[in-house]
Amino acid sequence: MNPHGNIRHGQHGTLTYRRWKSMRQRAAKTHGPYASIECCARWESFEQFLADMGECPVGHTLDRINNWRGYEPANCRWATVSVQNGNRSSAVMLSHQGECKSVADWARDIGINANVIRQRLYLGWDTARALTTPVMNRGHK
Repeated sequence: MNPHGNIRHGQHGTLTYRRWKSMRQRAAKTHGPYASIECCARWESFEQFLADMGECPVGHTLDRINNWRGYEPANCRWATVSVQNGNRSSAVMLSHQGECKSVADWARDIGINANVIRQRLYLGWDTARALTTPVMNRGHK
């Protein structure tokens, strides 16, 4: 028996176990936004999940690469919140100079507030202009 009282795998209470348990709870939902997400039979066992995914790195959660598919080894990864936000179906993706990133990622990389980029696009600016035009400093007197 381990300090958490679990005899089987000794992982009860760990970050990886909590991520697995949350995934299983989402997959068990019959209504709401997670109603149609399935989990492969293999991952009904925490030990098999751990063997497939390894330990969860700190600051990461379980992410489905293709949001139209369920939880299974080939469709899941450990990802940061930033990566997951870019993987949402509602994320606006922009291609510029051969790179495709979410608005949030572009904003972080070029040092412009994401809302400024979104507003520029809303006003009809093309992607290159929205990403390369410096932000005017509107200092107050």
